[in-house]
Order: sequence, then structure tokens, then C-alpha cells
Amino acid sequence: MKMTQIKRQPGKVTNQFRQELERVFEQYSGVGQLQEALETQADWLPYLDLTTNDRDMVAKIELPGVNPKDVVINISEDILAVSGEKKPEMAIHEENYVRQERPFGMFHRVLRLPSFADPDKTTAECIDGVLSIRIGKAETAHSRRVPIAQMMK
Repeated sequence: MKMTQIKRQPGKVTNQFRQELERVFEQYSGVGQLQEALETQADWLPYLDLTTNDRDMVAKIELPGVNPKDVVINISEDILAVSGEKKPEMAIHEENYVRQERPFGMFHRVLRLPSFADPDKTTAECIDGVLSIRIGKAETAHSRRVPIAQMMK
């Protein structure tokens, strides 16, 4: 008896919808076009959370099974780009699979950073398959009141 291979792609519709929403919202910024170009070439997209507090922003990207040596992080004044590759554990032989859900291959994620991001205050660590990129916030300019000197006539 021959078993039929079922290749399930959970979240594919959700990912397509999310990508379309991001494309619409970022249509007029240069990063949207860059992101679309890179992610179109990607084999899969890791999930990402971005949080912020008064000191920094933290991007957490789920990369289970990805060797940190296979990940590249580039940051500029307003763009964070993360790319890499998740290599399969063994050679893939389609006829041996009954079910395959785990993605592998190249990935790219690109985010536009807010103006208060300071690329020089960026660190990254990978713990238990979660890449955490901490981006410090730039010192804000302090305002002060300037008194007007009165001239005597």
C-alpha cells in the first residue's frame, strides 16, 4: 500500500494576508519594496515580535533549528534586515515523507526602524531558538527655555 504524502503549510493563508497588508501599508516607503523583493526570494518567514520601552526596542525572531552562524543582521539608521538559512537535518527524499510541516531554506525579514533608533546601541543574542535584537534609543535633544534679554533705552 502506497501512502500519499501530505505537505501541510500551516499559516500559509495567514502569511499571505499579512504580507499583503504589509505591502499596502509600506507601499510608499522604500523599505516596503526592499522587504517585498527580499521576502519574495525567501523560502520561509520566521515569526517576529517587536516591543519597545523607554530605553530600547527589542525584536524577537523565532529561529528554531537555525544555527546563529547562519544568520546575518544588518542595521542602518532606519532599516533592520535579518537573513539566513535553516538547513535541513538530513537530505530530503520526498518519497520518504508522510508529512512535512517544518520549513527550511533561506529567510529574510526587513523592518523600518523609528527615528529614535540608535544603530550603534544594538546587540543580539540567540537563546533556545529565539533571536533577540536589542536596539537602543538615541538620546533625545533636551529643550530648555531661553529667556529674552531686555534692552534698556
